[in-house]
Amino acid sequence: TLSVQLNSESIVVGEVVVGATTPMVQRDVTSSISVIRRDQIAALPVSNFKDLLSLQAGVVETGGNNLHIRGGRSNEVAYLVDGIYVKDPLLGNLALEIGNDAIQEMSLLSGTFNAEYGNALSGVVNIVTRDGDENFTGRLEARTSEFGVDRYTDLHESRVNGSLSGPLFTNKLTFFVSGEVDNRGSYLPYGYDKLGSIFTKLNSDIIPHA
Repeated sequence: TLSVQLNSESIVVGEVVVGATTPMVQRDVTSSISVIRRDQIAALPVSNFKDLLSLQAGVVETGGNNLHIRGGRSNEVAYLVDGIYVKDPLLGNLALEIGNDAIQEMSLLSGTFNAEYGNALSGVVNIVTRDGDENFTGRLEARTSEFGVDRYTDLHESRVNGSLSGPLFTNKLTFFVSGEVDNRGSYLPYGYDKLGSIFTKLNSDIIPHA
């Protein structure tokens, strides 16, 4: 018999990053999937994510920013933001506004899809939002029709959007904030003011060590 006494102590393991590349052909996919990543969103000249979707095959945008996928009705599309359904229970459309700056990746499932997605007949839009950066970063963009040409000045359209992200007291706790203000002209004397979206996200990388 060998008697051995061991002392318990905590061991801190460094960060482990696992990376993988998406294969060109996914054999286990039963539906048509279009994925739009952050670098593509930043490169495309679009004002909102619905314009991104309208560029995909089988998607048509009609009046009122309604999306129709493969001939289906606009209320037959399921919208998910970070895995949570955000459909309007009354009309069946998207229940919130989200700016392009707040999107990390967006995927569109059209045609046949798995039974895990409920309340969807023509398509599923899955949006993954951005996390905060370890360094402070920001972005500000402004568009206006008020530049002296009567044809465009009469529209009275102005749009400002921006985002800010960075660490919150420590690099293990980050934040991300994005907002958009859209002012459009109308028959009303003071125009049409629309607060497009204000999105805030906190991300914690604090992992307890045993």
